[in-house]
Amino acid sequence: MKDKLDIAFLGGDSAGGIINDMFQDGLSNHPRVNKVNFECVFERFGKMPFEPTPAEEIIDNITKYDIIFVKSDEIGDEREALFDKLGLWDRVVINDCKDDQHVEEKYTPKCLLCLKRSWDTEFLPKDLSRTVPLAYSIMDSYYNCIPLSFYPAHNHKTYSPQGRDMQVTCTLPQCYRGVPRDILAHAVKNYAWGRTSPEHGSHNIQLTLVYTGGWLYSSMGTWYRHPIQMPYPEVNWWYIYMHFLRRSQVIFTAASHSAVCDVRQWESMSSGALVFIDFFDVPMPHPFEEGKHFIKIDMKDLPGTFKKAQDLLSNNEERQAIAQAGFEHGRLYHSTRARMDYVFDEIDKRKKWD
Repeated sequence: MKDKLDIAFLGGDSAGGIINDMFQDGLSNHPRVNKVNFECVFERFGKMPFEPTPAEEIIDNITKYDIIFVKSDEIGDEREALFDKLGLWDRVVINDCKDDQHVEEKYTPKCLLCLKRSWDTEFLPKDLSRTVPLAYSIMDSYYNCIPLSFYPAHNHKTYSPQGRDMQVTCTLPQCYRGVPRDILAHAVKNYAWGRTSPEHGSHNIQLTLVYTGGWLYSSMGTWYRHPIQMPYPEVNWWYIYMHFLRRSQVIFTAASHSAVCDVRQWESMSSGALVFIDFFDVPMPHPFEEGKHFIKIDMKDLPGTFKKAQDLLSNNEERQAIAQAGFEHGRLYHSTRARMDYVFDEIDKRKKWD
């Protein structure tokens, strides 16, 4: 084990959208990192977190780095030849962002470690000795993007059930019709939610449907089944989306069932709401426990799942206990820092440090 590492990160963002951002968050101030240089850096909320390092500068000094992270589809013949010539493959960690069989056959047998964010059976590699799953994480920006003064009762360091004036929120699908998130969203929208029990306030259950189209942008939300149309680009839709999640008591979402994992589940688990989800698809240390940290959606019995949500909306104590446990578990074990700890642990298992 080497205590302090000099790290290079070659390549840009991944197909999933935020893998680069996760590494920017997790590596920049990690205690194992002496220096990290990113070839590409992406804006966060309209500003650059730090300056990128030109690829030429990284390549010219490539032998000085202890670990070289590289996006799978940006290795190419030239960089492969360079790694071969200089004998650097025992320092290379590949982000396999597209489940490319070419990567598994050509690069994985040579590299130190390959990180895969999809872990469906049809994408599992044949050789797991150099390949490990890597899920997205809960980034600090999820907690910090909304000023704490906006919700005086909220504190991102501790769970707070106060200020949650939206009862049921559902995240809509990105674009694909017929996927579980699309099926779930339509079922949530069309379900007769009715009223909460009289002893907890005899009023109609409020339903909010919110769509996000990426890291900084969202296209629409519906509140009480009526559209909200706000001016663009004056309004940052990602902030609005996070406001919706932070104000919710119950959130419904589903894993994307795509080859690049999902991010909505991590945004939801950072909200402090009680999260209903079908599954967490990428195995990670300290997994969330069904019934303790979240409620599992039965996609074969959605009305039964919705009835359970209705019951929990009428039982503030149980709902808040599960929501709090999920919030604290996510913050402790699924932060960007925790993900980088995991990556370094996997590196240390395989790396023979000089």
